[in-house]
Amino acid sequence: MEGFSFQPPAVDAAAARYPASVIIGKEAHFDDDKGRNVTTAEAMTSTGHTVGVTFHLANPPAVSHFSVHGPRLKREDFEGVPEVVSAQKDLVLLRLALTFGPRIRSGTPGSPDRVLHDYFVYEARRGMASLKLIPVLYTYYKPMSICIVPSDDGEFLIAAFLCTNHVFEEDRCVFSSKTGKWSSCERLELKIPPEINYHDLPRPTDKVILLGGGEVGLVDLRRGIKICNVLDADPVFRLIPLPKAEFFHDNDNWDDSQLIRDVVVCDGFIQLVEIDRRFRQVLGANDKKKSCKKMTSDFDKNTDIIYDSEVLHRNHARPELIPVPDGWKIRTCYRHKSWDYWLKGHVVDVDGSFDHVPELSDGGAGKYALRDLATAYPALSVVPSEDVVYLTSKVKSDDTKAWMVALHLRSKTLEALGPYSASYFKRPKFLVCAFSEYLNTPPNQVPA
Repeated sequence: MEGFSFQPPAVDAAAARYPASVIIGKEAHFDDDKGRNVTTAEAMTSTGHTVGVTFHLANPPAVSHFSVHGPRLKREDFEGVPEVVSAQKDLVLLRLALTFGPRIRSGTPGSPDRVLHDYFVYEARRGMASLKLIPVLYTYYKPMSICIVPSDDGEFLIAAFLCTNHVFEEDRCVFSSKTGKWSSCERLELKIPPEINYHDLPRPTDKVILLGGGEVGLVDLRRGIKICNVLDADPVFRLIPLPKAEFFHDNDNWDDSQLIRDVVVCDGFIQLVEIDRRFRQVLGANDKKKSCKKMTSDFDKNTDIIYDSEVLHRNHARPELIPVPDGWKIRTCYRHKSWDYWLKGHVVDVDGSFDHVPELSDGGAGKYALRDLATAYPALSVVPSEDVVYLTSKVKSDDTKAWMVALHLRSKTLEALGPYSASYFKRPKFLVCAFSEYLNTPPNQVPA
């Protein structure tokens, strides 16, 4: 369980107010029951063990974290890393499994039994946060997509989507907090208009969004959104296509769509952000040495002799060209779920305008221009008034140190920079959500 350790961020847990939104790391840390604060809530697992959840929240673009702990639980008791899988309004859906937890047989000879996951719903309230265990969902395969759907009466649904043998069909199970039970699984099929190209149909789900009125969208960031209403007795999927990206056209087999795109629902509208990254080609270090013929200036560099072969030498090998970052452009567009078109939003081109940002320093003499950093993984804020996109920037893509960049789309300004350690993941795993605002609110004054 790489990365399943805890070093709390430098955040004042007793701050007067929590931020309106946070960037929460999806994967938990383990803190041996020592990192409690006013956000801590506890519940019993399906095995009868007490488990606690504590959030360590920071103002964006700093990355917030959460930890799990329990008086009788050790790090090695967890099967994999506990994670946040969904967050809407004041509710956060978490998933964890214990090595000695309930199991389900595969039904296939030779296949191993699978440990079932416990799901918990965290409800954010000032001084009264709670954690509730959801009854176990008895399916052999872990849901491919799952989300929590709050309702106006204080209840909620959990919609879980399971893969089937057909690429355009999924089984849907729904948990209701009113009944305390999971529904039987129902098969959902995508309604495919005859004029649609097969290759333009959504396949894998990169994230799940809520569109209001019980409607849930399964987002394939490359192709489109499959929408269904979890309240319908006989639901079907309908399609909202996404505009095409040149990156995917040039990288048809690329499997990490979140590298360049994000989709959120904000203030009733679906918003799409895309980063168009530019690169320039430079010679690799070895090719520079191979391709450089000897010159008279080499006599100044401890060279006393130049052979004819060093003057006339031809390098027949194809030079190694390495792409290096050379700026990027952010584009956004938006639509309502009832429209059949997308509208242009913002365009921000990062060229030389951010070359002198004091925060972009390696702690020594080295300073970096924003255009020279490997920047990717855009994430839109879910607070309408913020109008911000967060990005992950590194000097090199495999570096363990990164900056979270907050770019204000309307004013086209750099709002803030937050350094963080990216050592425990290669692909950033975080979620922008607004449950933190509810930690400022007494139970009788819940925001709309």
